[in-house]
Amino acid sequence: MPSKINPAKYQIGLIVTLTLLIAFPLLSMGSGSAKPNMERLVISRLIQWIFLLCLWLYTIFVERQDFLPWKKEKLSFVKILAHAGLLYLAVIFLSLPIRILLDFLKPEKMSPLLTGLKPILLKNWLLIPFISVTAGVIEEFLFRGYLQPRLQALIKNPVITIILTSVVFAVVHIGYGTFQNVVGPFLIGLLFSSYYWKYRNIMPLILCHCLIDIISLTVIVLKK
Repeated sequence: MPSKINPAKYQIGLIVTLTLLIAFPLLSMGSGSAKPNMERLVISRLIQWIFLLCLWLYTIFVERQDFLPWKKEKLSFVKILAHAGLLYLAVIFLSLPIRILLDFLKPEKMSPLLTGLKPILLKNWLLIPFISVTAGVIEEFLFRGYLQPRLQALIKNPVITIILTSVVFAVVHIGYGTFQNVVGPFLIGLLFSSYYWKYRNIMPLILCHCLIDIISLTVIVLKK
């Protein structure tokens, strides 16, 4: 499955994107970032949308190629929903044994960041779909849509590309402050990147990602 990518023009965007994605969570963790509040939550998500827009414009005017360079496999609406559902079941299948094992070896408290979100979300439930859709759309477009095809064009080895993309995806979640919140995204990254390599269709991944976050945030809010 060849990649239609102009290798002479994507390096700067790839380097800048990787640097920002890795640096931001590490810097925030090292600086002991403040507890989340409504204003910070909204502004941070708007900044993510702006970053995605800037990257999209970069692909048009500098790279002069499609943001999603891989020709996608056409799926009907029903198949998109079915694939998203199967991906969600696969995520549960992957995550539960790891969570049980980690709880047995070293029980962890809930992420301080997620704990801080609870009182905010209780006051405004609309933030749950806003946060979830933002994460689902932006993270899938960045990691699977942008990074993975360009890393593949550079490395020319799908297995290494999938692993590297998943490692970066895990590092981005390091700010949650728990081992579980890093291992989980790494495994999900392996699953999602493998799916994207095979099907080249990002919609089931976005839907599944949104579903995961909506359910997870709802459980956090309802949990006593």
